[in-house]
Order: sequence, then C-alpha cells, then structure tokens
Amino acid sequence: PSNGVLLPHRKLQLQVDFRSFRAWRYHHALIVDVEGVGEEMLSLPVKAHNRLPEIVPVESTVDFGECFLKHTYTKAIRIRNMSA
Repeated sequence: PSNGVLLPHRKLQLQVDFRSFRAWRYHHALIVDVEGVGEEMLSLPVKAHNRLPEIVPVESTVDFGECFLKHTYTKAIRIRNMSA
C-alpha cells in the first residue's frame, strides 16, 4: 500500500513492481517514516537486475533494392524473441 497503519508487532508483506525499458542494475532503498516519531526510521534495500529480451531478425538480410541519397526507405522486418 502507498499508505496506512501497521500496528505494533504486526507484519506486512510488500510487493514492489517496476518496469524498465533498458537493461540496468538498480540499488535503491525503501524508506520508512513513522508519523509523530521520525523520518527515515528504517531503510530497506531494494536491489534488482533488469534484462531486456534477446531478439533476433528472422531473415539475415534485408534487400532495399536500388536506393538514392536523401530519400527515406522503410521496410518491415520480422523478429524472434529468443529469451521466451
């Protein structure tokens, strides 16, 4: 939950979901403030390693035929997700 009350000697299971669009290692902390007592009373480390899927083109070459400078050419390709 983003906020709430946890009574003394009680437990709460947290799940942290995040989405990233790049491969990266994350080293952050979940900081716990206790209202009326103090801020940053507890710091829980959050570590993650995000990997991007390995994708490869289905065809090994793409033939654009005859092309000219300063002209844009577009062609659709098929890719395969090798990490699935």
